[in-house]
Amino acid sequence: MDIRDTVSWNLLITGYARLGSVDMARAIFDAMPERDVVSWNSILTANAQQGHAKESQRIFDEMPCRDLVSDVISWNTMVTAYTQNNDLPRAIELFQEMPEKDVITWNTMLGAYAQNGDLEKARSVFYEMPQQALSSWNAMLAAYIQSGHTDEAKRFFAEMPQRNILDIVSWNSMIWAYSQGGDVASAKTLFDSMPIRQTSSWNAVIGAYASANDLIHARELFDEMPQRDLVSWNTIISAYAREGISDAAFYRFRRMLIQGFDPDGITFVTILAASGGCAVDCSKSFVAMAVDFGVEPGIKHYSCLIDALCRSGQEEAAQQVLRLMPIVPDAVTWTSLLTACGIHGSPGRSLIAKNATRGKGASPYVLLSNILASSF
Repeated sequence: MDIRDTVSWNLLITGYARLGSVDMARAIFDAMPERDVVSWNSILTANAQQGHAKESQRIFDEMPCRDLVSDVISWNTMVTAYTQNNDLPRAIELFQEMPEKDVITWNTMLGAYAQNGDLEKARSVFYEMPQQALSSWNAMLAAYIQSGHTDEAKRFFAEMPQRNILDIVSWNSMIWAYSQGGDVASAKTLFDSMPIRQTSSWNAVIGAYASANDLIHARELFDEMPQRDLVSWNTIISAYAREGISDAAFYRFRRMLIQGFDPDGITFVTILAASGGCAVDCSKSFVAMAVDFGVEPGIKHYSCLIDALCRSGQEEAAQQVLRLMPIVPDAVTWTSLLTACGIHGSPGRSLIAKNATRGKGASPYVLLSNILASSF
């Protein structure tokens, strides 16, 4: 078999893996008359990405080339697979066995410790690295931010040797951290001092203003943007919707469409919520979402529609939507219906929802109890 033949087989494995067809990828792998390190890594990655940890481990154990110092890829794949399956002990064990480690290996373990809430171990991994790449600094910065250690993140950010070299990620991370902490002034100061800005940077600050209910500055910054993406539009539309300014939300939505942006599921959650309980507007938006824009409704979209129907006193229509929806209702959905039952005095109908409230949290049960109590 020549090299071109092996490459062709490997491409088939990778192609099926990208389509999520691991069984076909495995069939191609098993049919190969000869395999190289790329073949093994391809089938290993295919299983790992689908969360098949046990099968990945079996393939890894069978690999004839895994102990080669040059084959860091297979080891990294397995370490990542274990961290994604929340098997930190096995990931640590594999990490310690590795004949060679690269930046990806170290970053993966740093992220694994941070994800498990062990910031001290994450910090130890960072300072044990033979060499910290920019991605390593950003991974450690993200660990501080996600654990709520904004002050430490600020000090760490100030120490970053590469932050002024067009590193948008670290700057955006800090803006987000300030935003989460309610420190919009610091977020804006950091934004103003950025060496270069991308659309994501603008979005982060607009989001910070929106979270602080400062629509004036959010709108001003949005209008100043040199370029916008869908996230920009979703952020400003959501900001108006949260404040109950439905007209402005719908106006921005129309402007978004005029400028050629296709709404996504997030956009329509906001638009449906912005209907303010108007069943007619909400129903029209719900239908347009699926028919005109091809966005498949999710549980949040159905919940908004049911809530609007309930608020409009159309309890029977809400129940019909519940029966016909192809998604299992969650606590929010049932709570909307039960609330409507209480408001419109229909304790008998509310019993239809009784079984669905099991395991969904205390709120629907409390409402059901209140409805029954008020009917006697």
